[in-house]
Amino acid sequence: MKTGLKFPVILLLLLVSDILQAYGKVDVGNLFPFGTENGDEKLPAFLDSNSPPITLSQVRLPFYGYWHSSLWVNSNGGISLLQSIQNFAPICESPTSNTRMIAPFWADTDPTLDGAIFYRQSFNQTDLSKATEEIKIAFNNVGNIELKWAFVVTWINVTMYGAESLCSLNASAWPRNTFQAIITTDGVKSFAIFYYSNVTWTTSVGRSGSGGDCTGLGGTPAAAGFYAGDGRGFFTIPGSCAADILSVPDRSNVNDPGKWIFEIDSGDIQSALCNANAGPLTLTPSSIDMNGNVAIEVSGLCVPPQATVTCRFGNVADVPAVLYDDGTSSALKVYCVAPFFDSIGQQTLELVVQQQSLTNSFFGTLYITDPESGPDFMNINVVTLNSTFVDIVITLDTARLSQKFKSFPNEEIQAIEIFVYGADCTWKLGCTFLYFFNNPGEGWHVPTTLECLDNIVDVVSPVGNPLTPMGMISIRKYIEDIPETVVTRVFSKMEEAAKVLIAAYELFAPSRRALHCEQWSKADMGLCPGTECKSPDGPCPPCPPTAALAVADSHFVSDPSNNSSGIDFCIKQDTKSCTVQHCCYKNGVIVNTPPLGGTIGHGRICSNCDDILLDRLPWFLCCFHQSAEVCQNYYDKRPSDSGKCYQSPTPSTGLGDPHFTTFDQFYYTFNGVGEFWILKNTSSMPVAVQARTEQYEQTQVAHFSAFALQSSKSPRVQVQSDDQNKVIIYVDGQQLDLSQPDLLNFQFTDVTINIASDYTTVTVSFPSVLSVQIGTSFWMSYIMTILETYKGNYTSGLVGVFDGNPNDDLRDPQGHVISSNSDICTIHHDFGMKWMIAEEESLFFYGDGNYSYYSHPEFNASCTPPNMNVNQTVRDTVFLPIIALGDYFFNPGLRGAIIGGWATIGGWAIIISIDV
Repeated sequence: MKTGLKFPVILLLLLVSDILQAYGKVDVGNLFPFGTENGDEKLPAFLDSNSPPITLSQVRLPFYGYWHSSLWVNSNGGISLLQSIQNFAPICESPTSNTRMIAPFWADTDPTLDGAIFYRQSFNQTDLSKATEEIKIAFNNVGNIELKWAFVVTWINVTMYGAESLCSLNASAWPRNTFQAIITTDGVKSFAIFYYSNVTWTTSVGRSGSGGDCTGLGGTPAAAGFYAGDGRGFFTIPGSCAADILSVPDRSNVNDPGKWIFEIDSGDIQSALCNANAGPLTLTPSSIDMNGNVAIEVSGLCVPPQATVTCRFGNVADVPAVLYDDGTSSALKVYCVAPFFDSIGQQTLELVVQQQSLTNSFFGTLYITDPESGPDFMNINVVTLNSTFVDIVITLDTARLSQKFKSFPNEEIQAIEIFVYGADCTWKLGCTFLYFFNNPGEGWHVPTTLECLDNIVDVVSPVGNPLTPMGMISIRKYIEDIPETVVTRVFSKMEEAAKVLIAAYELFAPSRRALHCEQWSKADMGLCPGTECKSPDGPCPPCPPTAALAVADSHFVSDPSNNSSGIDFCIKQDTKSCTVQHCCYKNGVIVNTPPLGGTIGHGRICSNCDDILLDRLPWFLCCFHQSAEVCQNYYDKRPSDSGKCYQSPTPSTGLGDPHFTTFDQFYYTFNGVGEFWILKNTSSMPVAVQARTEQYEQTQVAHFSAFALQSSKSPRVQVQSDDQNKVIIYVDGQQLDLSQPDLLNFQFTDVTINIASDYTTVTVSFPSVLSVQIGTSFWMSYIMTILETYKGNYTSGLVGVFDGNPNDDLRDPQGHVISSNSDICTIHHDFGMKWMIAEEESLFFYGDGNYSYYSHPEFNASCTPPNMNVNQTVRDTVFLPIIALGDYFFNPGLRGAIIGGWATIGGWAIIISIDV
């Protein structure tokens, strides 16, 4: 019998059951709300009864690797997924029939005697939040999961068959059971939570196959677990079909008697077992910005009260953990307060747990973002009251703060602070204000004398020293549901805090800021000097000259940190280089004059210190509320590109069912089902791109369903979609947490991931090589752009050979080229299928699946070309090189903006409208 638990663990649970019993079971008051007063339906009180088929609202439920859109509630302690089930006796092996079932307690119940069975679908946030908390404690790898749906079934005070008719027991003597099952999903992962409040009988009396006595014991006892109904998969809680099932309320797989929690979406049911392994921890939040100073809740680990726990943030800092008992679980909550960070990207959090002479380490992954590219949490204005007094007025964006921290009550603010960035590349606390007041409609007022501002300017940056500090305003406060011993800070952006520093300059020495700018300009060596054209894959690439090109070029990404009120938008080079090109646009064209033009700068990915002290600080000195003449000092050292040397990257596309465009603009259709090389990595091509295709319903055509990408230095990136056509992204097999709405950009070693705000498009970029934009609306599609550097004999796979000659694009892995005039079937068998990947070549993460499930070389693909009633001129126009992003398209062949979008008719892409 498959249980999924190791024998020593089972033995330990059984041995300690008597001890756990002293702590009680799940009290009825702690069950999920139930009853008709909570919106439940009541199951009819018939023997072996079932509910009508229940259609799931807004979701499909993944269970045992199968998707389900309906279910039935069974009176005998089960929830079936394929059909109603009348079986009263539990099955103690894998059933070969359609008995696909979730069974919290499969036993012969007689609902005609007593008790009740209630059930409901729930989108109630209270239910979903309760389920989320249980799952996060049970599993340390779910991230910030966002459950969408729950199904709650409650068996309350139900008794066994035969209690009255065969045993002649009085109603008061009938043994009764109370238990509850909650099924919940986020659309990808699904879980079952079993609560056992009271179990006093396990078997019925007088029915064939039961064999129990009038105590409700003996015979074939109840089973609790999961049945795939395919003759292979089943999983039962230890003690099922044996006398030990009676003790299920006294045991647990989450160290909380009466609670059992399982992940049930895949072909291998996963049982929670607190601290059973040193797998990745769940961190909430899983992403923070470089300013740190927030409490990170660590889940998936049982920490005893006597342990000493240290939070080790890589090589940045060791911080003592805060252990907290909130009364909701037998496990303590663990909080780590993050320090300031000096770089963005992945950061390992090591939790070092020391108890007596034993020390164990557990690991989780944080993602550190750039705060200057994130949301604005506060707006700052400075009012000069007199020569010795200013009023700092702070307006908080409470909606965004409440979203970030669940709640953000103003009355719990402890202090308002000014932090400054010193020449030693660290943040220092410059001023602390304990007196402030909230004036409704205006914001928080912080009246202060010049003493604090004088300290910031003169102590950190004495006269004559060009290193004047950059700063941030901090709100220090308590956060609801987090211990008061944990300090949380919310920071302004540096540009907002610069208003305070300008006030200091204006009060002390109005001309000193311009003087410091000139001193910096004379001392700085400059970046990207000269006017000659720079290489597009070098440290100083040219900017796209128009807004249409800027939006279309996936080698650049949005740059909100550079946006100003006088421009429309800015982009920045998506690169791992230590210099980054910034480009800004207004009225459709590039701006390259001070003070609004984008400039070359130091990459924050390499050095936060260089970015602040060598770029942001000089810009503050020279350009922030300064004259154009003073600002030119900055632009002399950080030039703004005009875009005159820009060259559009070359695209290759795959869309529809599926239709491919090679880099040399050869168009063909290939409907293979399996996993294929879109771009094969070689000694001269460092990036690999693979695609998975699946059959569309019962047709002879295929469609994209997933992509996997990797460079010689990067982690594996996998992109697929959920049942709402939103992106799901895995990095080295770990699903990215996309629950935070402002977290849309990720940077890893040699690869960056940028996600559209509607989560239907993701761009995966390998700097200095190529970018792949993947769309998930309806059928998945891709647009790949590659730098001209790789034109020649560098590419192979379904993208063809990028050498300017479309006639040699149908080249197989052995170098054989078939005619570009070949029909669809010839292309299918002699070219496309030759690029099916072998199992050992696969970059895909399969979870509990496997390569064979997706590989179908026998698929009978359509050999009929698309039936198009369009003339050749339209067809040729449509298939000129197209680069796409969002609602903007640009066609280098037409040299014009293509507005609107594309659609597929009979599998062919068409342009909605063209403006040239």
